[in-house]
Amino acid sequence: MENAIEKMASNALRTIVLAYRDLDGSENLSTKDDKGVYEVEKNNLTMFAIFGIKDILREEVPRAV
Repeated sequence: MENAIEKMASNALRTIVLAYRDLDGSENLSTKDDKGVYEVEKNNLTMFAIFGIKDILREEVPRAV
């Protein structure tokens, strides 16, 4: 996985990983961490895809910078 992500990054691709977790209804969905993430979103996930997405420079960006 790390090699795939590194290869995509070396080709200037942004990487996105998709993962899921089966829930049983007992998860705490009221408390978030300091970044606004629930604990259930951080552990026991099953990854099923890694995507490399090309982030094309829009025409107006150089003038804005």
